[in-house]
Amino acid sequence: MAQLHKDMNRRQHLNRMPVRKKFKHPKNKEEHLNIDNRLSNPLRCLFSEKERMLHSAFVDCDVEKYPTLSVGDGFVRNLDDLLNVMGETESFENWNKEGFGLLGISSLQTVHPGQEERLCMSEDLLDALYQDFEQDKYLLHGKRIRIARLDASDPQAVDLAAEIGLKIDKVEAMLEPQLVFFYKGEFFHWNHGWLRHYKVKLLHWINRIAYPIKQIHTQEQLDKFIDPHVENREVTPFFLENPYQAQGSFFKNSELRTRALILDENMEEVHDAYLSARHLADRHDLRFAFSTNTQILKSFDKKFNFLTMNQRMNGEYEALVVFNHFEKKTQMGLHPNHNEFAEQSILEFVNRDSMGPVDDFNADTALPYSIVEMEPLLLIFTQLDIWEKDKKEAEHQRTFIDVVLRDLYNFDYQ
Repeated sequence: MAQLHKDMNRRQHLNRMPVRKKFKHPKNKEEHLNIDNRLSNPLRCLFSEKERMLHSAFVDCDVEKYPTLSVGDGFVRNLDDLLNVMGETESFENWNKEGFGLLGISSLQTVHPGQEERLCMSEDLLDALYQDFEQDKYLLHGKRIRIARLDASDPQAVDLAAEIGLKIDKVEAMLEPQLVFFYKGEFFHWNHGWLRHYKVKLLHWINRIAYPIKQIHTQEQLDKFIDPHVENREVTPFFLENPYQAQGSFFKNSELRTRALILDENMEEVHDAYLSARHLADRHDLRFAFSTNTQILKSFDKKFNFLTMNQRMNGEYEALVVFNHFEKKTQMGLHPNHNEFAEQSILEFVNRDSMGPVDDFNADTALPYSIVEMEPLLLIFTQLDIWEKDKKEAEHQRTFIDVVLRDLYNFDYQ
């Protein structure tokens, strides 16, 4: 416990950077219609060979068993097709406001003739999902999740994507399939590979989009939530009403385990964090929760004094606390929402406070960095492999990284 307080005090000092409590909404709604956290190719180049294969366009698939664009509820080329496949009986406006569904984007043509087998690599995962959805498993809000297919080599289908607000790169889609989850007016791009057993990871991803913040009702639930060694069982309607599957090995092998806890007696204030949490759904290591229970707030404050600290600073008995677990220890960051001279969103705060040393730089551990858009980090990580081969050079690299992160981003590994 002493170490937790020590780490909290250190991070509180580091986090005295411009922040505010409420999520900074985009001035133009178009700015956040596409939640695309897929990693750039330069970032992927820093992964291990095994990781690159899992997240590369150059993964062959069984084209005879799963031909390209073979899985789903139907092709879409216009709005009527889309509404029909998605089961929407009213209007596009209604579906755009309340609807949801998966869009599997592939191409029946390739920019590299003779490499067509690469275009079907999403079909195995989609088949695993479709078999469940077709049997009315994993209903969302009482309705079946449908899978529409879009051919990126079809100009009419590309025009449809643009019409509904989905930005797709035709050439990129002809190199690598894409999977997008549409949910109530926004598009979320799948970022975690195409292996069939990734179905579990994808279902939890959908759950975090539909239910971005879980509610804590009891002290026991709170203790389990902030325990980094135990995978929390999701109790949202999505999993309560459907067959539950734990993340299992995905959680066990995760180097980052982050919990963001919102404590506030005012329910309206909790809603300010919903958009941030939904836009961070791509991080399977991260889960948001909140509690408005007075007894839980008092119990938590008695142990950590966070709420009282904020009350002294801004007159509000509230707290947003991030628990990070890496290098076999837990660190805590308190959102310092008392600075009124500049702005930083909850999304930025949580990502910055999730950064820490990891053994394997991969699609999961890279997400906090990529979402914060810290391009200079590309230069920092270009020689990660040296760390394991040359101890003297490794120490030099670590010193360099510490200096850059501390000076540019107010972050310190130590």
